[in-house]
Amino acid sequence: MCIDEFSIDDPNTAPSHPPLLVPQIRICKSIRELKQVHAFFIKTTQTHNPTVATELLKLSATSDFRDPGSLTESKDRPLDALLLFCKMLSDGIVEPNGFTFPSVLKACSVVARLEEGKQNVNSIDGDMNRILERDKRKQEGNVVLCNVMIDGYVRLGNLKIARELFEKMHKRSVVSWNVIISGYAQNGFFIKAVEMFHKMQMEDASLNRVTLVSVLPAISRLGALELGKWVHLYAEKNKVQIDDVLGSALVDMYAKCGNIEKAIQVFERLPKNNVITWNAIIGGLAMHGKANDLFNYFSRMERSGVSPLVMSHT
Repeated sequence: MCIDEFSIDDPNTAPSHPPLLVPQIRICKSIRELKQVHAFFIKTTQTHNPTVATELLKLSATSDFRDPGSLTESKDRPLDALLLFCKMLSDGIVEPNGFTFPSVLKACSVVARLEEGKQNVNSIDGDMNRILERDKRKQEGNVVLCNVMIDGYVRLGNLKIARELFEKMHKRSVVSWNVIISGYAQNGFFIKAVEMFHKMQMEDASLNRVTLVSVLPAISRLGALELGKWVHLYAEKNKVQIDDVLGSALVDMYAKCGNIEKAIQVFERLPKNNVITWNAIIGGLAMHGKANDLFNYFSRMERSGVSPLVMSHT
């Protein structure tokens, strides 16, 4: 039993400060023990204490022994999570804060195909705007929260609100830039992705490997070879590690921009243990109609022990 210092049958033994029992909640090892603790707090009328209630809910939602029928979490029951959020807004007793929205947006992204997810975006946006205005003194924390929010809107496919939130940020990190650039590129807004990449440089923001990986697909689709070469040169000059991910993006870019020879050159410098890297060069050779080279590289891939994916046969 978790509560060994107090008797569940005798409410008079309850401590005057409920948070003193929080450690007892945290060491529960079964749902039975958690229910005993919960029963104790009900008997001692302490379930309304915010600290106690939060700890009980947290353990119920995150523990390995949780009861599937007694909780709601965005991973398994996103609609229930959204309904609770709506109830929170309608009751008006407790205001959502910056830490509320990441979980709500995660739930929205799960149900993005459903109307419930789309309808909640408007409520979230309005409340987030108020929080950004109210908490201007807490910009360091807001950077992280805004990044999560922008990523959530990108996952929902709502680039308009993602961009609006990005522009409202008083301070941005490299993650902020990467998320919005990647969002535009992944959703087919290639020109906007490149524009944001240029804007990032004009504002002297630091580029990293993720930035380059994020913008290269847009460069490939636009056939912007000179910009692609600049990205490659930037990586080399600034000692950005050209691993299989960045390397494959460079191979794909050179191939799609018409320079298959450079694509092969980049490929030959990369580790050969990743099917994505092989797919990039095989796809590029196919695009340029180099059938003999394609089959040679495909044979090399098989000899290296890398299993081909469906994409490798295209």
